[in-house]
Amino acid sequence: MRICPDFDEFAALAADHTVVPVWAEVLADLTTPVAAFARVVGDDEGFLLESVDNGDRWSRWSFIGRRPQGTLVSKDGRLQVIGDLGIDIDPEEGMLTALERLLAHYRSPELDDLPPLHGGLIGYLGYDVVREVEHLPDMPTDDLGHPDAVISMIGEL
Repeated sequence: MRICPDFDEFAALAADHTVVPVWAEVLADLTTPVAAFARVVGDDEGFLLESVDNGDRWSRWSFIGRRPQGTLVSKDGRLQVIGDLGIDIDPEEGMLTALERLLAHYRSPELDDLPPLHGGLIGYLGYDVVREVEHLPDMPTDDLGHPDAVISMIGEL
């Protein structure tokens, strides 16, 4: 198994970027994505994303992520920081400002050998996050109790 990039290329990329992907290709054509997810993630936190072209045809990528470095959770206008995101996030600043700061801080090189997703942030922003930048009428009763947004920094992909 060959690990990419080699040390010299990694050092050169790291001089200009805060994040440098390190990868190895693994042949797994006899394993389903769900079986691979179960083996790799088990009962830990993780995700499985399948790519589809035009909504009707399987594409070539399956992404399995696990071990988030840190997570932002927003509920009712309050931001909670879980884990280590690598920069100080003030819970008073809100989800959108925190995301803006994270995206400005972390820079990764564009490498042709990598799939379209090779690290970064993953999660969701619900409709009510817009309340951070726009005044809207009172919120309806929250009958589900889900966070308004959850964004995790991928630890391993």
